[in-house]
Amino acid sequence: MTVMHDRRRWPRTEFENPVVGVIENCTSQRTGHPGESRSRAYGLVFVDVRNICEGGILLETAFDLEPASELDFHLCLPDSGEWRNYRSRVVRYEKQEKGIFQIGLEFIGENKPHWASPLKAEDIQFLIKTPLMEALPRHALLHLLNCLTQVKLDKGKRLIRQGDAGDTLYIVQEGGLTVNVEKDGQLHKIAQLKANDLAGEMAVLTGEPRSAHVDAHMPSKVWKLEKNDFDVIAELNPDLRMFLTEVATKRFESSSVISERKIGKYLIRQKLGMGGWSIVYSGIHSLLRMPVAIKMLKHDMAMEPAFQKKFKEEAHIIARMVHPNIVKVYDIDEIYRTAFIIMEYLEGMALRRILDTLGALEYGRSANYLMQILRGLAYAHNKGIVHQDIKPANVFILPDDMVKILDFGLACAPGTEDFNLAGTVFYASPEQIEGDPVDVRTDMYALGIMAYEMISGVRPFPESNLTKLLDMHVDEELADWAEFPPDVPDLLREFVLKCCRRVPDERYQTAYEAMDTLSPLMKEGFTNNHRKRKMASVFLFYEDEQQIVLNSLLEDFTGKAKGYGIQLKSTDFMDI
Repeated sequence: MTVMHDRRRWPRTEFENPVVGVIENCTSQRTGHPGESRSRAYGLVFVDVRNICEGGILLETAFDLEPASELDFHLCLPDSGEWRNYRSRVVRYEKQEKGIFQIGLEFIGENKPHWASPLKAEDIQFLIKTPLMEALPRHALLHLLNCLTQVKLDKGKRLIRQGDAGDTLYIVQEGGLTVNVEKDGQLHKIAQLKANDLAGEMAVLTGEPRSAHVDAHMPSKVWKLEKNDFDVIAELNPDLRMFLTEVATKRFESSSVISERKIGKYLIRQKLGMGGWSIVYSGIHSLLRMPVAIKMLKHDMAMEPAFQKKFKEEAHIIARMVHPNIVKVYDIDEIYRTAFIIMEYLEGMALRRILDTLGALEYGRSANYLMQILRGLAYAHNKGIVHQDIKPANVFILPDDMVKILDFGLACAPGTEDFNLAGTVFYASPEQIEGDPVDVRTDMYALGIMAYEMISGVRPFPESNLTKLLDMHVDEELADWAEFPPDVPDLLREFVLKCCRRVPDERYQTAYEAMDTLSPLMKEGFTNNHRKRKMASVFLFYEDEQQIVLNSLLEDFTGKAKGYGIQLKSTDFMDI
């Protein structure tokens, strides 16, 4: 007893932050704990070291060690990075909260010069320093460390096979792996993995089959985490799932080539584009062979209940709407731990791309687009829906100049408040910026800003200073700036200025009222106010056997030209 009393008086080094230690050759551990199979295989348990003295050490672990049991203990000193190895005996044992045990070890032998385990100090050091571990809270780190197993791969060894069940996540320690998607009998390289990269994270997150092959292109070491262990740890530590969803999302964003995935009755084919919180793919109905667009909520957003709720609301809102100027929604599905909206597939391009390419549009063309947008908004407003994010990126132009309004993801009922200002600030109304309730007049303001850009080629307020931009939306009325063309028709000018009034009561109160202003411009005779069009001639010289190829080229060119409002006419000449 005196010896124990003296031991407790020994000077102790307290660690400001817990230090990872490793127990080797332990004789007992708590059953049913995540990582039990791995720890028994290697005889290793990762623990938190609280303090150390000349004769012993105090640690915390989720494993239950028997009193008086002997073991080898390894500690990496935080200052020097040097590993110290001690033969030790369990002399103190206390159960803490949440299944944590506080264990006191007494040093009973000289430092061991080496590890008995096949794992080496540098392997353990890699795990502790890998970004995945550094992203986790301390208790999650220990759980995860105790669930990992090291795997060695020869060059050419296949680690993951496309289509297999997704039941394991891998962390690359050294070497190199290649990720290939097999599609139509061809391999498409989409990534090359190196130290600290992850493989198989998507399948572990979602439970879907493997989406690609992963092969070692040089001798490699990886650590594997079984899905069962991952699910247990992630349930207790949501940060782990959040970290992996960020990795998975970045991989989704970086590659346009994906393997075919089945979402209900639909097959995903290829990535078309992405926004702040969703990715859009082309797809096809597996039975009807009908082309569709499939919008997937990014996995990092899918982990956030508020974002997922907003995403689902978009689908239910636009699924209720059937109008030629609003994109049609066919279906919604929840699978792979995220949500998918299946929509009609549109040929053409976003108004944003047209404006970026052409700048200002013809007045007649602008009025035509605005009238179609107003028809779609009038229909939505009658359903009690405010779009709340009208901007060129959310207006799609088909080859025949028909307009489709996209992305009702920010839609809300009139009179509700939106303090998050989720819409693009360039088109945000004063009431959105100040967090006041929004209504149909909010859409009128955004449409007015967009109309100004369509007829002048620029937005009305300077954008070099975001704070100043927001203040100008709130405090200043839109004026006839120099960028506003002097020859713009009076009715179109009146439309823009009234839409953009700061005070909602001074704007158009309904989409129908705004349509009444533009209607005269759509009548015969408005073409006299169009900007003069130019004509360019291109002569193509070809042989008779090239006629089929030429027809195909002209068909493609004509479709793209229509997307920009360019009319193409052709005739045949005999080469002289």
